[in-house]
Amino acid sequence: MASELTVQTLRGPTSGANANKIIVSSGNTFVPSVGQVVNVQRYSTSTQVDHGSSAFTNVWAVYYTPILTNSKIIFSHNVSLMSYRSNGAGARINTAVNINGSTVQYDNNTHVYDYGGNGVWAKAMHSNTTEYSNTSGSQVSWGYFTSCADANEVKFNEGLSSSSLIVTEIAQ
Repeated sequence: MASELTVQTLRGPTSGANANKIIVSSGNTFVPSVGQVVNVQRYSTSTQVDHGSSAFTNVWAVYYTPILTNSKIIFSHNVSLMSYRSNGAGARINTAVNINGSTVQYDNNTHVYDYGGNGVWAKAMHSNTTEYSNTSGSQVSWGYFTSCADANEVKFNEGLSSSSLIVTEIAQ
């Protein structure tokens, strides 16, 4: 038979099937300790976006609503990019990650440069991690942007490729 107890601090049992666990029934709020992971969400897309612009283009946007009003949010992405250039030496591109409209990560002239100059293409997975300090609990926008440096075109999720984003929220 289960029992209920109203207290400020709880410690789980040290042995048995529920060792070091505290079970919080529905309708109650659990306040996590600092450094504890409170939520993990995975987003993925296989939508292909192609463009040939030297201006940054948002090729993927994700919106995350934090569980807490004071937390660190870690965004870990793994995206598929292909670029090409016909009759030229480079198929380089630029990439950027924006959080709430501000650039927090930028890579300049990534991909490939062919000194032969007869045309080139490159396809690769790009991975990186960015952090955001959540102090309000308001929705957070995350965006992945690409632009052509000297490539004719950049393709996000070319062919049957897909990209993923893992969002981890940690109590502060």
